[in-house]
Amino acid sequence: MPKSGWIKLNSENALEIEIRNIRAEIIPIILNEYVPGYSDTMHNNRYRLSVYELKTEQGKHVYEIPLSAFSTPAWWYKNNHINKQDLPDFNPQKIKNICIQNCILLNLNTKDTIEIIGLRVYSTHTFLTWLIIALTGIWIFSASIYFILKKKEIAVFIPYIATESDIRLPDDWERIQSFISSNYIKEIDMEIMEKELGIARHKIAILIKENTSLIFKQYLNQIRVAEAKRLLIETNLLVGEIADKVGFGHISNFNRVFKEYSGQSPSEVRKYLNVKE
Repeated sequence: MPKSGWIKLNSENALEIEIRNIRAEIIPIILNEYVPGYSDTMHNNRYRLSVYELKTEQGKHVYEIPLSAFSTPAWWYKNNHINKQDLPDFNPQKIKNICIQNCILLNLNTKDTIEIIGLRVYSTHTFLTWLIIALTGIWIFSASIYFILKKKEIAVFIPYIATESDIRLPDDWERIQSFISSNYIKEIDMEIMEKELGIARHKIAILIKENTSLIFKQYLNQIRVAEAKRLLIETNLLVGEIADKVGFGHISNFNRVFKEYSGQSPSEVRKYLNVKE
């Protein structure tokens, strides 16, 4: 997330995304837009959604998507009890985040891998724009030759100074994600994170809620359950061993949380996989 809090699309009008996938056929891409007078920075559901359903092919491919292809679905206006004409037109300068979801056509419990290799925003210039750029370049080149011939050439040393755009430090949300991903096995809480990261507890809570729509404990449990699913699928470890490896001290607590977040118990997930194989 940029330090300004917004993804700057004021001059760019297209997305380019490079994806490698196994089974996915249609991947929804969502732009979350802040709408003045309607949106609330503390609640993600108060951002307007603009959706594009990307049709993909298996393997590694690059896709170009014009911003004009995104649109807000009718169900969003209906769920939020608002008329389309009551909100201003799409504003690319107020995009808060870009969300890339999993394939919407796969059956439940179907395993797939989607790797986002690269994502960039860019501007597709018209022929007139390129013509102006070319003519400007020719004029600058001609003027430079003229002054070189008219005056004695003087060597000028211009030192390079790194600007803010050259140096990108991890923002607070990236640091929070990295810390939780590296320490979810341990007993961690907001107080520990405040001491380790130097970020106030209330700000940690706001950033987690803003980026995931979850509170801290829900986000932590979500990561633990996801890792537990992977271990159930890829290893022969006992359920109790898996519970310990993903940060649950008691297997009963692990079974309860796992079923709450996945809809099945760990043993049911493993039994399903064994039957399927």
